[in-house]
Amino acid sequence: MAHNEHHRLIQTFVNNIKRAIRRKRYGEADTILERLKAQAPVACETRGLELELLIAKKRTDEAGRLARQLVEQFSGSGRILYLAGQAAYYQKDFKRAAKLFEESVRVFPHPGSRRWLAKAWTALQRFDDGEALLLDIVDVEPFARTDLAWLYECQGDWDRALSEVEKILDDFPDYQAGKEQKLRLEAKSAGRGEVIEEVETLEDLGEEVPEPLFSEYVKSLFTSGQAKQAREAVAERKDSLTKGTLKDLAWACYHLQIHDVACDLFLLVFEDQVANYKFLNSLENAAGSAGKLEELAAFYEERAEQHPNLFGRLNTLKARISGGNK
Repeated sequence: MAHNEHHRLIQTFVNNIKRAIRRKRYGEADTILERLKAQAPVACETRGLELELLIAKKRTDEAGRLARQLVEQFSGSGRILYLAGQAAYYQKDFKRAAKLFEESVRVFPHPGSRRWLAKAWTALQRFDDGEALLLDIVDVEPFARTDLAWLYECQGDWDRALSEVEKILDDFPDYQAGKEQKLRLEAKSAGRGEVIEEVETLEDLGEEVPEPLFSEYVKSLFTSGQAKQAREAVAERKDSLTKGTLKDLAWACYHLQIHDVACDLFLLVFEDQVANYKFLNSLENAAGSAGKLEELAAFYEERAEQHPNLFGRLNTLKARISGGNK
């Protein structure tokens, strides 16, 4: 095959994989990636697409391992550093993520890399650095406003957060994540009584309660001493909630020391968080406080072959259970 023809074939594969990933057609992306590997198995672009696909499929353990290999192999590639930063971010290793994004920006100062650097800084509570960077790129990266809103939300500044979300919705009125973020911020800005009253009014009218509002409703019930009603609301709706809302509620219950509910909700998002040691520590703490260690040990036992990092934790749980039964 002539060089130019081979190059065009490679570029076609690359473009088709990227398009399949954007459309979340991961099976199609896998198939094309195998064909690309046959033509250019060790090329930087091929390995980068392999990593991008693992990240898109939320296979965080595999993505993390591959990312470390590729950073050593292609240390001068801004894109590899950027993708490796994302892999670290999704593993909640925010210090490593920030370092990789900083290096990616140094190699090639793309607005996307700078946006993710700001996200990592926000996660590390470097709010001034994150804010300055986001304000510098919002004109060229408009969806960075959602990250700016999140930064203000992390600081407890609901009004500024809401203002940023409203700005992006002015430009992109159909942006669903922005609508949900706005609902959540409005609920947080309202007092507990207002949130409970609004949800009960919607229920009386037979209207569906939006998830961001429902999440704040449950928190408001727990913090206003209406634990029985809160538990009933969670039990009734938990099977239909998205993973994001379940995770938000799980952490809220954990911090409120409603450990039995937190444990149940943590288990519903377990597969997405199994590589996150902070999540696992919190799950085990909640299970211990709720008297659910035996249940959690059985849960780990069923999944340890698939997730080898659970074997050590399973042994520790069994030791705790054994010690408690003496």
